[in-house]
Amino acid sequence: MEIKILTTEESLEYYNQVKFENSLLTREQVQYWAKGLPKGMIGNTDYIIGQENWEKFYEYILTDEGYENWKQQLDITDYIKNWWDNNGQ
Repeated sequence: MEIKILTTEESLEYYNQVKFENSLLTREQVQYWAKGLPKGMIGNTDYIIGQENWEKFYEYILTDEGYENWKQQLDITDYIKNWWDNNGQ
């Protein structure tokens, strides 16, 4: 396996490419991606917003507000954090 350490410029270019690709995702694709995050015993992402909140989050992605927020953030971790900050219980 080869590991390449990116320069600052290469890292920024990669980051911008990922954000561009994320901007092309439909709301259904964003929801599918979020549902694909590892949960439970395997990945333990349930703790991020609590197991009981994931369905509400998935529904939010499909709303106009949720999709507009996605278009502004384009990063799944920031998106989940910001949803929790505004909707967490």
